Amino acid sequence: AVAAAGRARAALADPASHALVRAVARETEAAAELLARVRADLEAVVEFGAGREPKLTNAVRELLGALAAGEAPPGWRAAFAGPAEAQRAEAWVADLGRRLGHLEGLLGGEGEGQGQEDWGAKEFWLGGLFNPEGFMTATRQYVAHAHGWALDELVLTMGGAEQPGGGGGGGGAPTGFWITGLAVEGAAVEEGRRAALVDAPATRPEGAVLFRWERRPAGA
Repeated sequence: AVAAAGRARAALADPASHALVRAVARETEAAAELLARVRADLEAVVEFGAGREPKLTNAVRELLGALAAGEAPPGWRAAFAGPAEAQRAEAWVADLGRRLGHLEGLLGGEGEGQGQEDWGAKEFWLGGLFNPEGFMTATRQYVAHAHGWALDELVLTMGGAEQPGGGGGGGGAPTGFWITGLAVEGAAVEEGRRAALVDAPATRPEGAVLFRWERRPAGA
């Protein structure tokens, strides 16, 4: 997490970083800040329990109350949304670990993650991001800039014939991105990974689903 946070700061400071790298870097910074808070909170609880901090503050009292009940403290839960069962302390910590691992894989190591083709081969867990709306906005900005298209010419579509490993960029910057962990309502992902409208309850597609920005010029 420390190494990833360092790469995130470097990416944000680099004026050459494109919108998608910067979005993932901001996510990584948010994750690092949350992890630092969790560690500091747990250290405060340990210090009080060991008698090294005799004063019981309201913050420590709240932490002790939540953890004693098996719940993640309110300050932790406010960082990201999740189902009721994920608010238990053990489940919440496991969820945070998955989010950290996901971001670590996206930003890559030194010198990785800036290549145009790389982003079409990655899989993005949208629900594991702290600001999924901001991430999707960044994918649109990235595609528009990479291909020289206007933002208002781009329309988001779901599904496609490509297989994981390529986002449909024709060998250059991708126009599509693989999204995992979705629950789809009002549509189904059929064979070939194309989406079709259906009158059925929410379903969870197997594997990743391609979300693609298609260019549709004004008047088309």
